[in-house]
Amino acid sequence: MDNRVKEVEKELLKSLTELFFTHQINQLYNEPLKYIKLSDISEEENVQIPLSKHGKIIMRNEDIKRLKEDIPQYLHDKTSLPLHLKIISTGPIKLSIEGGIWQSRIIYYILNGKLLAKPRETIESEEFLKILRKYPTLIHVSLVQR
Repeated sequence: MDNRVKEVEKELLKSLTELFFTHQINQLYNEPLKYIKLSDISEEENVQIPLSKHGKIIMRNEDIKRLKEDIPQYLHDKTSLPLHLKIISTGPIKLSIEGGIWQSRIIYYILNGKLLAKPRETIESEEFLKILRKYPTLIHVSLVQR
């Protein structure tokens, strides 16, 4: 029974991931034109980030406030928003963390509550969904252009 529950959970995660990417397909070819340090953002208003081809990311103040509460204040100056991930593999889905070592450290702090000196530079779909559930408007995903 336990294996069946794990299989159902995996299928559900896969379905949720596919739904997210289907909904976001138009934005997958866009890159953020700028990043903003968490320490420079007021919690009172939504923040808009323009995208390279069209549209914008609107980061809700509730998500910004939650992130500020969830990570120590000394990391606010090291955290750039949006949290930008690039799809590097589609089966199973793997996403590259953009923005350098500090963005990787922040992502892994969000996931595990620990600051790692050498975190991985990628996350998998389950980790992505965990972050997406907690901070839905702070994440931007794009495709690797090869």
